[in-house]
Formats: sequence, C-alpha cells, structure tokens
Amino acid sequence: MNYFSSNKVKNHGITALVVLNSIAIVVLVIMVIKPHRPKQHLGPKNRLVKELNLTDEQTANYEMLIEVHQTKMKELRDKIHMAKQDYFGELEGQRNNAALAKIGRLQTEIESNTLQHFIDFKALLTDEQKKKFETIYLDVLASMAGPIPGAAGHRPPPPMH
Repeated sequence: MNYFSSNKVKNHGITALVVLNSIAIVVLVIMVIKPHRPKQHLGPKNRLVKELNLTDEQTANYEMLIEVHQTKMKELRDKIHMAKQDYFGELEGQRNNAALAKIGRLQTEIESNTLQHFIDFKALLTDEQKKKFETIYLDVLASMAGPIPGAAGHRPPPPMH
C-alpha cells in the first residue's frame, strides 16, 4: 500500500497547502499594501508659516516666541500635575480646596499665556498677514488643544429634549 495514496493523507495535505497559501497571501498583502493613512496635516507652526507666507526673519522671531511659550507651558503643566497629585491624593477625609484653587489659577495662567503668545505673534505680522491670521487662528488653536467652542465647525451639540 502506498502511503500517499490514502484519501486521509491527501485531504490533510490539501488542507495544509490551503492554510499555508492563505498565510502567504495575508503576509504578502500586509507587506505590499500599506494601510491608507489620512493626509498629513501641518503642525500649527508650519501651517502659520505657510499660510501667512512668513519671511525668514518673521519665522526666526516666531521660533523664539515658540521656545519661550513652550518653556512657560511646560512649567505650568508641571505645576498643575503636582497640584493634581495633592488634590487627588486625598481620597480619605476632606477635599484639598487649596490644591483645587491652585489648579484653577494655573489653568487660567495657561490660557492667558496662550492668548499672549498669539498677541505677540500677531505683532510680528504685516497688516495683510494680520487679516489672514484673524481668519485662521481659532482653527490653529483648535488643532493645538482640541476644538474651541464657537470655532468654525466646532459648535456644541444641541440641547437634549
């Protein structure tokens, strides 16, 4: 009796070949066809430089503003992190209202510094660039921190009935 003539062996062999071919096809598809990625969006800095057509001098000044702004923001975020640890560390007993008030003050400082950053940036612009900036800055801000209520396309949902 020939070992390979048995129907059982033939069926197992065919099944194994089908499985191996399926695995090979899946691997090839994964290697050849890359997943579709959405169009890359410009970061806020690059978007402003491009859309406002900043000069090299304006771009250099803007980069200095960004560095100062990011340093302030990191410091404030670190302080908020520490205040949150104080606030949420008190699971037993009374709430730490002083830590909560500090979080609020620091968050207000973040918002104030962000507004000042945009005011300082706007001072670098020509009158024509300022007009364009005023039409896009809410969208730029939204891309940095999530949607801003009232910004174009970012309306709050209607009230539930």
